[in-house]
Amino acid sequence: MRFLVIDDDRGIVESVVLTLQVYWREVEVLFALTGEEGVKMAKEESPDVVILDLGLPDIDGFQVLEQIRSFSSVPVMLFTVRAEQENVNKGRSLGADDFIAKPFEPRDLVAHLKSLMPIK
Repeated sequence: MRFLVIDDDRGIVESVVLTLQVYWREVEVLFALTGEEGVKMAKEESPDVVILDLGLPDIDGFQVLEQIRSFSSVPVMLFTVRAEQENVNKGRSLGADDFIAKPFEPRDLVAHLKSLMPIK
């Protein structure tokens, strides 16, 4: 199982990595701290799921989502403090598969990921 986390907050990335490793020991977690790096990694690394923050330092997370959708149907979960319904709707219209607000509870993150794919 390979997850790609695209988020500029190293603390959040570390929390996600730890959560995933606790629940799935064989998981590989890749991460990118910028949108451009995330798009490149999504293309080159073929992750099973992308966890994408909307607030990135270089390009907006919505733009990252659009770029990923131009070459991949990988499940994408938006992961952000921008939890307003408008952002949820915009993300879904651009092809996001799920949405979780920060701060997150580890069990909620796991439940959302399980809904995106069969995880053992």
